[in-house]
Amino acid sequence: MKTLLFIAAGLMAGSVFAGPTGLLTISGTVVAIDNIAINPTTDSTALDIINGENAALGKRVANPVETSNRIAGYTILMTSANVGDLVHKSLPASKTSYTIQYNDSAFVSLSTPKVFPGQGALTGLTVKTSVVNVKVAALATAVEGTYEDVITISMVAN
Repeated sequence: MKTLLFIAAGLMAGSVFAGPTGLLTISGTVVAIDNIAINPTTDSTALDIINGENAALGKRVANPVETSNRIAGYTILMTSANVGDLVHKSLPASKTSYTIQYNDSAFVSLSTPKVFPGQGALTGLTVKTSVVNVKVAALATAVEGTYEDVITISMVAN
């Protein structure tokens, strides 16, 4: 009797059942990809501070390459270390403002973080090259030296 109970308990505890049909689940997981490579142009370090950069299309300063496989797509977030100003490296009181454009968006100041359209819903791995243009306000009284800002460009999943 004890042997019969032991065998019955052993059969009930197992998760393998024999029958005419069996199921096997196989799967794989694809991790989310959000990569952005910033490719600066030579103009990114040759902006005209004294006369400004005010051409209608602005001055192209980068060609970011975005790679993503997000189902819902992504947006682009930009922030500025100097809240939208080009600041003299050794004389911070000397600065000039600029506006920035991502692809065909309007030119905006980075005085606060800005979100730009990226890509909507994706059906697979997508690689897109974008354009960043700037317009710089003229600073006729600029002192010698380098004026700069550091812009952080991030991809944000939708």
